Amino acid sequence: MKGSAGRTLTSQLRSDEKFVICSVAAHFLGTWWDGEDPPDAYLQIGDEVTAVEISILTQHVRDGRGGSKSRLSEDSTAIWLANELNEEFKAMIPDGLLVMLTLSSPILKARKVKTRLAGTIANLVSNAYQSEVAEVILGNRIDIQVVADDRPSGKKVVGIITNANSSPDILRNAWNILEDRIIDKANKCRSLAFAGPKWLALLNDYWLADNETYQQAIESLSVDHPFEKILLVSGNSSVAVLHEKHNSTLTDRLP
Repeated sequence: MKGSAGRTLTSQLRSDEKFVICSVAAHFLGTWWDGEDPPDAYLQIGDEVTAVEISILTQHVRDGRGGSKSRLSEDSTAIWLANELNEEFKAMIPDGLLVMLTLSSPILKARKVKTRLAGTIANLVSNAYQSEVAEVILGNRIDIQVVADDRPSGKKVVGIITNANSSPDILRNAWNILEDRIIDKANKCRSLAFAGPKWLALLNDYWLADNETYQQAIESLSVDHPFEKILLVSGNSSVAVLHEKHNSTLTDRLP
């Protein structure tokens, strides 16, 4: 069903995909409706209809075999651990206090770690004379702090996740992320039975890289793809054009 000003009533898109297409529709003053996956959506601007494929730019980490994989695949266990502990303790931690966990991903033996970490958190919250402790639990280095804070989300336990396999080279990371997403979506959309233009809209979930970083990265990519535009959507709904087919300056250089 078509949506006015970029909204539909019966969308099958995930919430992050809907955020992207709504942001793109608002930016270009268009309307949109669900696609057949592929594409994820169609966008109408004036009389022209464009197929829009959507993806998320998530940091990659080294996989130990000379390649890389999505960081989320490693961090998901640490995210699960923090969320589980929040559910367990949110009714027990007094208002005005917050437990901050610094977790190093990937987490080993997460369920056993959760049991032991829960005991440490309970002791720390009840101890008025100690607000911080660092432990190694089953090979996992974990820092626990109790701080004065109230989160609008109502969370009482939050996780700060570090990853030993991540690279500090932000430009290289941005280059790898873009290459992976463009190749994947190009393969998915190349045989799309749609005669109109095709766009790729990318949500930036790697907050260390900004528009300029991605622009620099994409200018050094050499990937064959069917997209007339490649767009970068940020968390504040802003939209930047990273690539337009008619004025491409792509080369095969690496950053």
